Amino acid sequence: SAFADATTYYEIAIDAVDKTPVSRDREIEAIDLRTEARLAFMGFGRIAEAFDLGKEAERRADAIGDLGRKVATMTVRAAAENFYNTPVEAIETGEQVVALAEQSGDHRWLSVAQYCLGQAYWYAGRYVEADQMYGKAYAELSGPRAAAAIGTTIDNQLLMCCMMHGIVNVNLGRLDTAERYQRQAREIADRSDRPFDRVAAAYGDASLILAQGDAPTAAAVLDEAAA
Repeated sequence: SAFADATTYYEIAIDAVDKTPVSRDREIEAIDLRTEARLAFMGFGRIAEAFDLGKEAERRADAIGDLGRKVATMTVRAAAENFYNTPVEAIETGEQVVALAEQSGDHRWLSVAQYCLGQAYWYAGRYVEADQMYGKAYAELSGPRAAAAIGTTIDNQLLMCCMMHGIVNVNLGRLDTAERYQRQAREIADRSDRPFDRVAAAYGDASLILAQGDAPTAAAVLDEAAA
């Protein structure tokens, strides 16, 4: 798969950079490679390695005193913790990185950190807090200061935010609000026509349709997206 190939190439690149002479420029390149590699490793299900990449990149960012890259690397770790550690641990890390991103004023990573924390709250069943955090991420991505983190786009981040915000509203029983967010997710997926975006939008659609009591249609929506 594309993710499998990407992880292989990232591993080769990371190893090659680590063999070059030690310098600040080398450390910056090593941190950025690990940060960008997160999507490939998580997309291929290699969550433990994604978590380790984030931890190692964070250690290096601390060592060179780079606050912006520390925010980025902590966000990578927070994203992996949602699938790797308990919700309590993921929430603790997520709250730390959101506070740090707000302090740094780095809008590229603030919305990602807010999304990750919203996801941690959702996993913990704290739906009201998840709804509030996804609302903040949505406002960031929809506003004039919107900026994409390395390895992604504003539209992709906004689609994922809309999808998860819709699901949280399903959990809260606010189906009309959920439909509004899912409609926007579908519109973004239709524009991009990327398989990943179509599947993400379909997952949100199916969750909403299932909550409306139509399991066969929900299953059909997922089958069509995965075809």
